[in-house]
Amino acid sequence: MITVDICPFCGNEHTVLNHAGPGTYAVFCLECRAVGPIHDGMIPAINAWNKATRLELLDFEIPATT
Repeated sequence: MITVDICPFCGNEHTVLNHAGPGTYAVFCLECRAVGPIHDGMIPAINAWNKATRLELLDFEIPATT
């Protein structure tokens, strides 16, 4: 079983996996609204969030939509 780690910014346990677009997902903190890297699949998005450091999440840019 894979679990989503707590938020590296606020320490909140209320993190959820969100649908970010067609076939893409990202982890989102319900408390401070931090967003993890967007990936093509649920498991890769969770793994990226769990392995990311604060600096990596701060440097991440959400792609613009048209």
